Amino acid sequence: MNDVQAFVVTIHYDDPQTRETIEIARIDTSHGYVHFDRLYRADQPKDPLDMETPWEAEEHLREHWRQYAESYARNHA
Repeated sequence: MNDVQAFVVTIHYDDPQTRETIEIARIDTSHGYVHFDRLYRADQPKDPLDMETPWEAEEHLREHWRQYAESYARNHA
């Protein structure tokens, strides 16, 4: 149970005008390593992270979600 091989933790926004769910930021292991998809930025970089569990990723995104949401709003207005 605590030996997680792969995970995805995502922040998303439900747009009431378009009724779409928009991903803003994601931490996952989809490329063979833990990385941060900064979807709120136009260039959407994948930054490697020194995390090992989805719980660490969830904590990070919970702590910084507002910053990422505001960046998304600025970059996609």
